[in-house]
Amino acid sequence: MSKRTALYRHWDAEGQLLYVGISLSAVQRLAQHKAGSHWSDSINKVTIEYFENREAAHAAERAAVQSENPLHNIQMKSRAQAKVEEVQQLHWLSRLNLAQTVAGFNPMYLVPDAANKCGVTQSVFRLMMAAAGVEPFTIPEDPRLVKREYVTGWQVMYTLECAETHTAKAA
Repeated sequence: MSKRTALYRHWDAEGQLLYVGISLSAVQRLAQHKAGSHWSDSINKVTIEYFENREAAHAAERAAVQSENPLHNIQMKSRAQAKVEEVQQLHWLSRLNLAQTVAGFNPMYLVPDAANKCGVTQSVFRLMMAAAGVEPFTIPEDPRLVKREYVTGWQVMYTLECAETHTAKAA
């Protein structure tokens, strides 16, 4: 015999549906989401609807995910919709990563240091700079020394922004 099963919905403060799920204990499941879901801090309201058995709750969950389009459900969405949302999330994450990285930029870098700051190899960073039209520069130094190439923090940000835009278009 199947047990009474809860269909729950998590909403944010603006009324955006975050997630739809089923559980024998919606309260316990909420605690699990709080512990393991990156979006759980956004939960502002929870609604619970009960069904006589898991099968009925599962059918209602599938219908709700497909018709109500919760932000963080992936499993039951169409492959096309899930792919679009995955690309949007990756785009958002890359913008967030760019913003977090930019917050720690210096005014000027040696090219190898800039590549390291961006988390790529020097050759990849040089390709990114070339694609963005960014040229490194040298500073007159002791002529006996190897010429070192520099880029400004602004050039690094522009290089990353161009690479991120290109990546988002390719996806």
